[in-house]
Amino acid sequence: MSNYSERISRLLAENSLTLADFCKKVGLNSTTTIAKIVSENRKPSSKTIGRIINAFPNISYEWLTTGRGDMQTQSEQSKQIKEDDLTVTAKQILKKLEEDRVYYDSVRNEMNTIKFKELFDNFESLEGRVESYAVQASQTVNNKLNELSKKYNDSYLVAIDKILRIEQDLENINTFMAQAFETEQIQAKLKTKLKTKPNERT
Repeated sequence: MSNYSERISRLLAENSLTLADFCKKVGLNSTTTIAKIVSENRKPSSKTIGRIINAFPNISYEWLTTGRGDMQTQSEQSKQIKEDDLTVTAKQILKKLEEDRVYYDSVRNEMNTIKFKELFDNFESLEGRVESYAVQASQTVNNKLNELSKKYNDSYLVAIDKILRIEQDLENINTFMAQAFETEQIQAKLKTKLKTKPNERT
């Protein structure tokens, strides 16, 4: 299991970013915070983690915070796998069509009759339709994957925003309670002084 320093360093390397570029991308004006995480293995605050996840939505929150699992989110991996599979399938179809074209071209040269000419014309028309269907299928799958990925990222960003708001509310409550406690202490001291003053006069 890697530590925070190794995970942030890997994130920089795989995105070809300098420390300054990374800080700019996550919205930090200074490199001090990230530099300490990398050089001293400091644990980042929840606010810093939220900034990183917002800037790199394809990065797994669990991997970033614990080192467990894969670096990329499941949806990003599934999208990549499906796109790769689709690309391989399309290439196989085009290769098969090209092989069939070469074969039938050779037959047509040997049997150049009206009947076979009509047959080959029909084949070329069918080939064009198959290629068109393959392109449409590829676009449909990519659009669906992009739609699912956007929904996942939007939901995740909303959750992160709520967490940050809760943290801010907790900080405000702590500040209020501290001020209230201080006020009570001052009032108690004033009451004590007021009680002792009559005794001093007598």
